[in-house]
Amino acid sequence: MDAHIHQGLESRFFGDRQDRINLAYGVTSTLSLGDQAYRAMENRDAVDAGKRAGPRFYATGEPVDGSRVYYNFMRPTDGDADIQRELDRAENLDYDFFKTYVRLPAAGMEKVIETAHDRGLPSASHYMAPGLFLGQDGTSHLAATQRLGYARTQSKTGQTYDDVPEIYGEGNRSMTTTLFSKDFMLADDLTSDPKFQLFPSWKQDELMEAFGENDEYPSDPDCQTAECREAQAFDRAREAGAQVLVGTDAPLDHVGLGMHTNLREMVGYGWEPVDALRAATVNPARFLGIDSDVGTLEPGKVADLIAVDGNPLEDIDSLMNVEMTMVGGNVYIQDTLAAPFSDGADDMPGAPGEADATPVPPATRIDEHVDATVASPEHLEVNPHAGHDH
Repeated sequence: MDAHIHQGLESRFFGDRQDRINLAYGVTSTLSLGDQAYRAMENRDAVDAGKRAGPRFYATGEPVDGSRVYYNFMRPTDGDADIQRELDRAENLDYDFFKTYVRLPAAGMEKVIETAHDRGLPSASHYMAPGLFLGQDGTSHLAATQRLGYARTQSKTGQTYDDVPEIYGEGNRSMTTTLFSKDFMLADDLTSDPKFQLFPSWKQDELMEAFGENDEYPSDPDCQTAECREAQAFDRAREAGAQVLVGTDAPLDHVGLGMHTNLREMVGYGWEPVDALRAATVNPARFLGIDSDVGTLEPGKVADLIAVDGNPLEDIDSLMNVEMTMVGGNVYIQDTLAAPFSDGADDMPGAPGEADATPVPPATRIDEHVDATVASPEHLEVNPHAGHDH
């Protein structure tokens, strides 16, 4: 699962390619962390109904922000009445997740968190503080856009101090990788891979600009770079009990491909492959409260799986050698995913053939909301005599 995507922001440029690219790279589910609400619901409904070939989509609308917004599609609010309107809209549209953004006051964050938890759904923001201390389930990055001025979890040189992973681990909170790696994809990995042709020409140019000169992975045995320090901070949080999730933040990163650059960077900087793979499978399922259906391969669970040429437990790079992706028992292979865009194809781009778009079984979305990994704020009560100044 790509546990951090903004699926609607570039869908008008990708058309039907976006979902197919995700499938081609082995992504069986995606979790929106902020999209234009009606575009997100259309995409979720189209995939669920089998009208569009794509991963299962756990959808949300625009993040709830304060009276000023950082991104122009977000929802500004100026008081309780505005926040309540957004929450009513979210309930009517059956959001799968609730996100708050960086100028929403703490009282507003708490209102959103309580509403999400009343529905058995998780909520996240950019803020470890005050979000986690209000009961929020996690953060959508380790560190990202801030407006409070004090809620830093990472220094400019990539240092994360020990109290941060301990706080996430104490309450079983989540954090999402979004590493934006430019180093762990080689030029040959792209040009020799038929999946590369699924990207539209403008995106192929962008990818070659990002990775076209890479001929080897970086070496940082003493972990002196910010990139290594960040990957190690996630691993320390995992060891402390936090739920680390792999996410791309596409379109800020590359759809589909970004899952592999995240995983490669994690392993390249010290993660065990099995732990990295858990962060892309069972951990997101637990975060959403759907791990009784998906996240692991067990009798009675939904048939979401991929087949690859190689053993990712020994070589994480081989995970990109995807030969088949199965979503809810529906099989997608590379040739059929690329067929609408091949020379001489009868299908118009964006119009999947009947053979490769079938309904996603309804039980595999959150039809009955079970309790998500809701962490109690009592886990994180601050002792005023403990000497902390943050």
